[in-house]
Amino acid sequence: VPLRGDNTLQTISKHLTEPPPALSSYCKVSPELEAIVQKCLEKDPDRRYQSIDQLSTALRKLLDGKLDPAETASPAETD
Repeated sequence: VPLRGDNTLQTISKHLTEPPPALSSYCKVSPELEAIVQKCLEKDPDRRYQSIDQLSTALRKLLDGKLDPAETASPAETD
């Protein structure tokens, strides 16, 4: 478990407040895919993809080599 506390309450607290560890710390992934995954795991729902269509479009563009890094940035990062 990547976010483990000394007890159940601490573990829950970590899941609610701490960012998840980078996917690249577990396996080899492109920075673009890692950015997409991180955006999916944002704690603030407003910073995540707002629809499955947005996520699907980002993944499709990644596969086609046409993904703009701005598309994986959370809204707070683009302000």
